[in-house]
Amino acid sequence: MKKIEALISPESISQVREVLERRHISTFMFLNVVAKNATGVHQYVYRGHAYDSEFDPEVKLEALVQDEEANDTAFAILKAAGGTKSSVKAQVVLSPVNQVIFDAVGAAADPKGANPGLEKSDDESSTLLDRLSAASSHPRK
Repeated sequence: MKKIEALISPESISQVREVLERRHISTFMFLNVVAKNATGVHQYVYRGHAYDSEFDPEVKLEALVQDEEANDTAFAILKAAGGTKSSVKAQVVLSPVNQVIFDAVGAAADPKGANPGLEKSDDESSTLLDRLSAASSHPRK
């Protein structure tokens, strides 16, 4: 399993989302972030006032994919995000994932609050990796 982290422009969210959905990747997050741009300080005009900023609004994508799909998915994200006019170029980072622990809704948590959901018996607990592996084992269209 690999974690994909991509920095894309806000204008490319819909194209990237379509790419992920076509690849049957349904578990992902888009996060609003600010990134320091390479061109230095520039001006934004908001409600008639000019503001100097060295940061640009960007979007961070996080997704988990199978090892064999990671490179193809990363290049598909770069291609989908490539046509936008952003000061920060689209970037993708792939990281190995050793374990993801999934706490099912309504599961009993540790009364001390230290490790919620980790006291369940083996037959009750499931990992997100197992669920993603099962979901991605269906044939591609």
